[in-house]
Amino acid sequence: MKDWFDNWLLCRNTLPKSSIIVTNRWRFQEYADKAKDLSDIVFISISASKECAFDHFLDITEADHYLPESNRVLNLNFDDITEDFTFKNECGEDITYHAISMSQAKQIIDFVDNNKRKHIILHCRAGKSRSVGVARAIFDCYSEFYEENKYNEHHPIDTPNPDVLSKVKRAFYEKNHMFQEN
Repeated sequence: MKDWFDNWLLCRNTLPKSSIIVTNRWRFQEYADKAKDLSDIVFISISASKECAFDHFLDITEADHYLPESNRVLNLNFDDITEDFTFKNECGEDITYHAISMSQAKQIIDFVDNNKRKHIILHCRAGKSRSVGVARAIFDCYSEFYEENKYNEHHPIDTPNPDVLSKVKRAFYEKNHMFQEN
């Protein structure tokens, strides 16, 4: 039996606008395996910083990415926080968690600009904060190309990371000369 993603793959080119699909780390791998050879689909992978993965005793591969970087794949590492912070762990070592940087926000906007009208599959660990912030910003800034995100089946009520949302939108506004300093 086909799942919704298989059905979406079959009908994606009949949709009036491109789709933004938000998912978690594990489903992303399944979707990427099915879609990685399709030229009308691009991927954004958001993983934790190495420091965050290590500090939370996660498998260090939590900071790795499933697909290699290419013109169709953007791999980013930042944590689900709103500002960088550093603290000392129990061994007395400084551990820094990293919020999305403006440089990373600009990479996202450049990636979308280079792949307009292509479907986007993106993930973070749980698929409900960082990736939702990126998806919301893309939809808000490129609504003429992308339909409202209705393909996040895992978390129907999500909360976009506000720092991710605002930085990606700011990067779009700056690139398009729509942002003015007070």
